[in-house]
Amino acid sequence: MGKTRTNLDNIAALGAELDEGQLLQVSGGVRSQVIVIHGDHSHTSGDSN
Repeated sequence: MGKTRTNLDNIAALGAELDEGQLLQVSGGVRSQVIVIHGDHSHTSGDSN
């Protein structure tokens, strides 16, 4: 249980260090990839996971 708690604390610390701008860039990049995939008409549903 000690390790799990430490891992959660580390994740929380990393999340606190992230800026809102970085989070927006990450989410924006994902949206861009989705748009590109749909734009190319490459039907690979469930394959990109």
